[in-house]
Amino acid sequence: MPEVFWEATTPRVLTMEFVPSFKLTDIAQVEAQGLDRNLLAKRTADAFLAQILRSSYFHCDPHPGALPPLPPPLPPSLPPPPPPAVGP
Repeated sequence: MPEVFWEATTPRVLTMEFVPSFKLTDIAQVEAQGLDRNLLAKRTADAFLAQILRSSYFHCDPHPGALPPLPPPLPPSLPPPPPPAVGP
């Protein structure tokens, strides 16, 4: 979820942080990220329909750049190995 910059937000302008991603229509990038195209299309359609039919609030500019997928999260870092045992 992008952070809202309240100090730069007004009743008419919502200012949020930039989150790097790519367009849903960039099929090469979708495949490079290992995303399932059919599942991505279904989730995108479900998200727009839920906005309109469930909440009555919706994104009024639905185009591929308005709903970018996030890349899969990186695996968690492994803790450093323990120090070598000190013996007698």
